[in-house]
Amino acid sequence: MIIFGDILDLTLCSTLGFSTMAAAALGNTLSDGLGVYSGALVEEMAAKAGFESPALSRAQQAMPCTKRWERWGQVGGITAGCLIGMFPLLLINSNHQEVKPCEKTLESVLN
Repeated sequence: MIIFGDILDLTLCSTLGFSTMAAAALGNTLSDGLGVYSGALVEEMAAKAGFESPALSRAQQAMPCTKRWERWGQVGGITAGCLIGMFPLLLINSNHQEVKPCEKTLESVLN
C-alpha cells in the first residue's frame, strides 16, 4: 500500500493535481486487491506444504465459535500483512527531490 500510494502520489499529485489522500486511497485499493490474491496464494502454498483445512461438518462450520475464530484469523492475517507492508517506510526518504514538484503543483492549484 505504501509503495503504491507513494508512486501514485508522485505521479498523480504532480501531474493531475490529485490530493495525497486520493493517492493513498488508490494505493489502498490496489493493495487490497493484491492482498486478496496473495491470501489465496498463501493458502495454496500451505496446502502444498502439507497443511490441511480441518474437516468440519456444515453444523460445525455454522457455529458462532467457528465463525468467531475464522474472523480473528482474518484480522490477524490482515494486521500482519499491514505491519509487514509498512517496511518500505524505512526506505522512503521524505526529503527526496521528487516531493518538491508535488508541493509546487499543489501550491499553484490552491493559489
